[in-house]
Amino acid sequence: MPNRFCAICGKSLNEDSPHLGMCLKCYLEENPLFELPKTFSVNVCIDCGSYSKKDVWIEPTKDDLFSVLHEIIQKFLLKSLLKNEQVEILFSTNEDSIVYSSTGLIKSVEVLVMGRLKGSTNIHHQQEVKLNVNHMLCRNCSNLRGGTYFISIIQLRVKDESQLE
Repeated sequence: MPNRFCAICGKSLNEDSPHLGMCLKCYLEENPLFELPKTFSVNVCIDCGSYSKKDVWIEPTKDDLFSVLHEIIQKFLLKSLLKNEQVEILFSTNEDSIVYSSTGLIKSVEVLVMGRLKGSTNIHHQQEVKLNVNHMLCRNCSNLRGGTYFISIIQLRVKDESQLE
């Protein structure tokens, strides 16, 4: 059998190589387990802590901001990855990378996402994602602050005007 080698790095290949023309390292660089955006933005309500990616606001299960951020990461960023049962996904927030605004609110945080193929120790991938947090008011809190929020309008009717007093 002719001598096989990796087309990218030139390393000699054996019969256990995952691809005919590449070594495992080069194959994983060309075909990672997952790809995520480098930055991800999310809206968080200042008053109630609800969060949204676009227009639909979701109430968090816990009031702690870091719990809300973990919930956001799982619900929006890693939703499709967590459905794949062959890949084990772990993530952590780098607390040294937190950027605060002048009012003390978190503006951004870096999230390290690590994935590994179940049953294999040498097939893994990790990627950093910058999570930008936009603090604003959700629709309900905006209506409450503006005074235009009504749960219901009651209409009272009487038979004659003498009952109004």
